[in-house]
Amino acid sequence: METKTSKINANQLCAIMISLFIAMRPIIRISIQTGITHNDAWITALISMMFNVLLSLVLIYVAYLNPGKSFFDIIKSFFGNIIAKIVIVVLFIFFFYKVISINFEMESFLYDTLYAEINWELFIIPILITIAFLAFKGMRAIARSYQFFLPFSFVAIIISVWLASSSWNFSNLLPILDHSCADMLKSVYLFLIQSGEFLFVTIFMENILTSEKRFFSKISISCLVSFVIVVVFYISYISVFGYLSQYVNEGLVRITQFSPGDTAFFKSDALITILWLPIIVLENSLCVYGCAWCLNKAFSLRLGYGIVFSTLAIYIIKLFPQLSTSAINNFYFNIIGPFMFAFEIFLPVVLLIFASIKKHKEEKHEGEL
Repeated sequence: METKTSKINANQLCAIMISLFIAMRPIIRISIQTGITHNDAWITALISMMFNVLLSLVLIYVAYLNPGKSFFDIIKSFFGNIIAKIVIVVLFIFFFYKVISINFEMESFLYDTLYAEINWELFIIPILITIAFLAFKGMRAIARSYQFFLPFSFVAIIISVWLASSSWNFSNLLPILDHSCADMLKSVYLFLIQSGEFLFVTIFMENILTSEKRFFSKISISCLVSFVIVVVFYISYISVFGYLSQYVNEGLVRITQFSPGDTAFFKSDALITILWLPIIVLENSLCVYGCAWCLNKAFSLRLGYGIVFSTLAIYIIKLFPQLSTSAINNFYFNIIGPFMFAFEIFLPVVLLIFASIKKHKEEKHEGEL
């Protein structure tokens, strides 16, 4: 069981969840969704976010029913040690994909907005040191960092949407529901396996302080805020670019490019990037911590070794020019994606059922005493 000093309170959990939901969503390849459903991508984002929020609340509720217990311990108590380790290995695959994907996207993001000529092999070293340092410090330090930097992210997205508002053309959203059910489902499927933010809850279940007053009220409000931000951003993005949205990446800064606010002395994309970068780095740290946590639970590898391994893997993969965002995403979506999608959907549901049954038995037993 974790010590009290490593616990995450409700406010910190809210900051983590909001940041996870919005950090990569506005800049990661929204074009993956818009390339399938075009003007209807905001509807598939709305549906997908409903799943993301609901499944997040399910996992947090499972943590509430099992205070102080890790995800691994909960799974082990229900299904045994072997099944628990298999589940943890699948989680490792998810976190490893996320950290590689996020780093490729971060490189593209910085290249397009700040550094046109960047030697990424050298530039990434101080970033990786920061990522590893935060992962070494643990969940408490990561949670506090999220609390500090989240307001800057709010400022960035407000600036982005406000500047883009001068270019809104809501006719680009029409006609509504103009795509087949198959296309809509495929877009939702890609959204969920590309994001899966709710799975991050699994690595810090034992750290959550669930005994606070209005715990679920705070978490529900934070999930609602995340939901609104993502859907509003999708609507803004499609309103600006219309059919061309399938070809435009780094949406957070690209939607401001038609704004009259930029001058030779002020570039909004640079300011937005600087304000947004900390929560991308923090998500990297959380992914590295997640990889190390999984290796610790599945193979009893010390957290420190797992963090070093994951950080070095990020750097080594960047040295192979054959590997790109498209290549990694295509492999993950087409080969691993179907299995990961089933895992993401069924895991929280099964956990909720078994945790509820266990809670009911405990209450029945207490009533008989």
